Amino acid sequence: MFRRSLLSLLLLPLARNARAANAWSLVSADEVERDRSAPRKALTRGLALPNAPQIQVLTPEESARLPHPFSVHAKFIPAPDATIVVSSFRATYGWLEIDITDRLLQHARVTADGVAAEDVDAPSGEHRVNVSIADSLGRVGHRSFRFTIA
Repeated sequence: MFRRSLLSLLLLPLARNARAANAWSLVSADEVERDRSAPRKALTRGLALPNAPQIQVLTPEESARLPHPFSVHAKFIPAPDATIVVSSFRATYGWLEIDITDRLLQHARVTADGVAAEDVDAPSGEHRVNVSIADSLGRVGHRSFRFTIA
């Protein structure tokens, strides 16, 4: 029992380093700096369409300070009369709405149920990601979420 605990304790940093080695960058330091220095604009999205898909962010929690790397999990909830159109998934970063869709699609799993991304990395500081998904009736759901990297 003691050997197993000691071995686990010794291997934990190796596991963390292996995970960090697999990390991929959600946004670059240059993109973050460009977004942070941009003048803030008013959000122009209108009211959500009735019965538009909902996007429920499961992780990260907005109040938590996240480590390097972290995970992102969101659930798509269509109205009962529609289905999610996976090919409509879009993601942008920050106030400048830098398109990060392709970057996410390369590393994340996007299905009709939601999106899951592991080993995500971003520069330290506060970040904002905007996600959208459409349903089979053409209604688009939007969700912005913020997180902080320690």
